Amino acid sequence: MSLLQTEVLPIEYDEKTKRKANRIKDIIELNPEFFKVFLQGHDKISCIDQNNSLYIEKGQSILKYLDGISAYDATGFLYPKYQTQESGAEVLLFWLNEHYQGPAKYRKEERIRNQKMGILDYYHSNKKYQELYNYLHKREPLPKREILSFLQNQYRYPLTNILLEDDLMSVIEQYYIPTVNPDPLDLLDCIIWESEEMSTIEDNFKDFTQITYPMSKEQSMKLFKRFLAEIDPTLSLLEQLNIAEQEKRFIDRKSDRRVLYTYEVQRYPNNPFFTTSQEEQGYIYIPWTNTIDNVISLVHEFFHYVVNKNEHMIQYELIEFPSIFFESLACNFLLQEGYPKEVIEDIKQNRKISTVNNANDIIEIATLMKYLYVSDMPISIEDDIELLDDNPPRTREEREEQERIAIRNCDRRNQLLVEAPNFVTENFPYIIAQKYSDILMEALPDNSNIIPNMITLLKEFETVSTTNLLEKVGIKPKHKQKIYQRKEESYANFTNRSITN
Repeated sequence: MSLLQTEVLPIEYDEKTKRKANRIKDIIELNPEFFKVFLQGHDKISCIDQNNSLYIEKGQSILKYLDGISAYDATGFLYPKYQTQESGAEVLLFWLNEHYQGPAKYRKEERIRNQKMGILDYYHSNKKYQELYNYLHKREPLPKREILSFLQNQYRYPLTNILLEDDLMSVIEQYYIPTVNPDPLDLLDCIIWESEEMSTIEDNFKDFTQITYPMSKEQSMKLFKRFLAEIDPTLSLLEQLNIAEQEKRFIDRKSDRRVLYTYEVQRYPNNPFFTTSQEEQGYIYIPWTNTIDNVISLVHEFFHYVVNKNEHMIQYELIEFPSIFFESLACNFLLQEGYPKEVIEDIKQNRKISTVNNANDIIEIATLMKYLYVSDMPISIEDDIELLDDNPPRTREEREEQERIAIRNCDRRNQLLVEAPNFVTENFPYIIAQKYSDILMEALPDNSNIIPNMITLLKEFETVSTTNLLEKVGIKPKHKQKIYQRKEESYANFTNRSITN
């Protein structure tokens, strides 16, 4: 019998088990601090004495005998890093989705794996093996905040690259005909330019105003119906509203099974929205606040309902155009009805503040998307600073401050894209809608055809292209005309293929 000394425990062996003892030593010395903790309570390792408290059976690894951790999980502690940058980014995505109650859904085994990987990575990287041992033996609580902070410090930029790539693919899929090869650079340039133009229309430092002007549910519905009757003398819109009421398309309880499991109601239960059920039935969720704001919410969501009810494949960048326009029109209607001007101005300003805030976020995200696409290289903190900060640092202190700002911006950007994975895709239509709505509202006093044309277009969204649709209401896009021209050609090609096939 011989003893092989290690930094953790001596290994007892004989000539037959000498090779085995050396293999055990090699494994232990890959991370002796880890093994000291998870092999505590023993005085030696034996390859020959079956009565020893730590006897290693033939063909078994020392990892099988660790106290409180599986051999599979312990394998990662034999390497300098517990996981790769790519897997770490996926784990961080899971932790942020849990923290911010994001929309991503994980199977049970995925949840267990991602949670465990984050925990083990944190303890291993910080060499807190005794704390890990205590946690696994239920002697200490899990430091969730510290783990999330660690994961962000390690993987924030790998994650931001994944999130940007996903949103970029979503933008391309939604804003171009899928069967035609798109040019993402022109598309991103258009998105950035339009957002920059919109970002100047309202003071970035203004805050939202809480709308408290009282109005009952019954009064809001009455005003809403009068508004529809005024803008549409044919009463077609009012008839659609009456049918929607009869079919119980309006929902005001977040516990209603038709909206209960939607992300919108789980995340924002106090915000109105339009949704489509699995049976492709449209519903309008209105959590009544008993304020005048309910009238505007009814108008906005109702026009989503009308477009969807007619099963129109509306051009995606214009998906908010009808709702925003008629919402603006409803504000004018309320003024005509004698409601306080300052209240209506607050409602209008709230919409524009929201649009401008989104525009500023879109500029940042789309700028990074463009760099990612052109360079075909992952974005680093250095790229972040260079792209989004126009002032080169003159001192080390200025450089350090820029890095702190870049880190804060990256974490905020990741939060946005975790909560809304298709942030640019979903929010750019508000930029376009606000721009074109403002143009129409300005021209409205001199053009009596605008409102009837817009109502007519509610029935034509699937039959006209973007440029033709805008021209029907007197709008001719000036910037990046080649983008719209290319989209016209794409739309024509797509239509021709559909007919011939």
